[in-house]
Amino acid sequence: MLRGRYFILNPVDRRIKTGRPDAHLAGEAVERFLGAARGYEGPLLVGFCPVGDVHRVCDLRPTSEGPASSEGRLWARARAVLAWEATTFERGEQVAEPGWRVSLDLGLDRFFLPDRYTLPGRESDPGWELEVSHRPGLPLLPRRLWFRDKPLRIEG
Repeated sequence: MLRGRYFILNPVDRRIKTGRPDAHLAGEAVERFLGAARGYEGPLLVGFCPVGDVHRVCDLRPTSEGPASSEGRLWARARAVLAWEATTFERGEQVAEPGWRVSLDLGLDRFFLPDRYTLPGRESDPGWELEVSHRPGLPLLPRRLWFRDKPLRIEG
């Protein structure tokens, strides 16, 4: 049995509701992807656009089209569920908030570090960030771990 720490990741854009101020994915991008369909569940390509120092989900494309490099976006393979929602729950109450609910599985939801590595905080502490490697049209891979804006040196 391996002893260590499992990090469960909760990416910022794992769940998106179009129309919200914190969403960089527009409803028009979802509708362009869907065409005449009323919803979708399955594989797709996710486009990431630069927003400050990070990249955020801003576009969707069928896997059959392949990634587009000319748009200045990074494209990665993912699985998604796209559904229209007229309302949402906020503080236990149902509130009118029409928009597309986009749930993404980016293929990177957890990773493991053996006990021999000393960490500057617990896995559940706020301030952890994961830098990923982009491979055009493929799932993202972990690259570097950060804690409170400082890169973590993993030495065995």
